Amino acid sequence: MLKGIGHIALSSTNMEKTLDFYINKVGLKEHFKLYKEDGSLWLQYLWIAPGEYLEIYPVDKIDLTNDLNASLYRHMSITVDNMEKAYAELSARGVIFKGPPTKGKCGAIQAWTSDPDGNPIEFMELTSECMQMQNERNHK
Repeated sequence: MLKGIGHIALSSTNMEKTLDFYINKVGLKEHFKLYKEDGSLWLQYLWIAPGEYLEIYPVDKIDLTNDLNASLYRHMSITVDNMEKAYAELSARGVIFKGPPTKGKCGAIQAWTSDPDGNPIEFMELTSECMQMQNERNHK
């Protein structure tokens, strides 16, 4: 019944910087845009993988009094096949990490960064020993 994450929605106070980060540095691809009746951009979809997207809403400022913008968002995790290779490639594109890849408590290899609006992003290699993959076997 459950297939995975469809999308993660973020607000951006600077769409130009945010799109540059996710497209040119992280490597996501533009998918589609939706516009308001007045012709202004309502949201931008970026493609991560089949059926997985990042949805970005432009905002002038983060308004914590509006339920749609109020958030307890913690982070987004993007899985990679090979952390060493991904870390080198992303760093070369201009992604600034908080430190080198490390092994997390769950056993996965992870490296952390933030987008231009400060939203934390965890890049994660799911190793055969990590808890995610060990527990994945319980769902088959």
